[in-house]
Amino acid sequence: MSTCATASEAQAEPLAGTAASARTWLLIEQPGPWGAKALTQSRLDPGLGRALDAAAGAHGGRVALIRRPGRHADCSPTARHRVFMARTVPGDSWVRTAVLSGSDSLEALRDIDFAALDTPAASGEDTAAALRGAPWEPYAGDPLALVCTNGKRDRCCALRGRPLAAELAASGGANVWEITHIGGHRFAPTLLV
Repeated sequence: MSTCATASEAQAEPLAGTAASARTWLLIEQPGPWGAKALTQSRLDPGLGRALDAAAGAHGGRVALIRRPGRHADCSPTARHRVFMARTVPGDSWVRTAVLSGSDSLEALRDIDFAALDTPAASGEDTAAALRGAPWEPYAGDPLALVCTNGKRDRCCALRGRPLAAELAASGGANVWEITHIGGHRFAPTLLV
């Protein structure tokens, strides 16, 4: 049985694929297994996942789960969670990050004002007001490299994405994470930077 990317290669299909489109991205560290619909089929509270997805989607945003490359043992629900909020509008892009701790800590993400983040060229004060509820700070680290590895969503992502994520992590020079579904999987692995 061939996988989607393998079948595309065998048929010599053009490699131009689709790309995810969003003005804002909320990335939530959630170790452990992910289901095909990761926001509601993982260790993340399904109600929170649905609420964040609806709030972000109504304003051109996307929500995805992330985890470090490697083995993914189940983790305690009281673990720390690194979160990133990125605005990806050309000429008006930025990344903020926060670390949330405790079993109820991710609930603070419900306070994000996605409507305010959707306004053109929001000022620093506007951004700070929209990102209420968490101790956000500007992200100034290595570039974020997010490789789709959600094999429950698409087998190609696990088969091709996980080795890519591991290789990128081993090579250094980027802050590498595995990410849930981002689109364009016919040509897995897909990557968001």
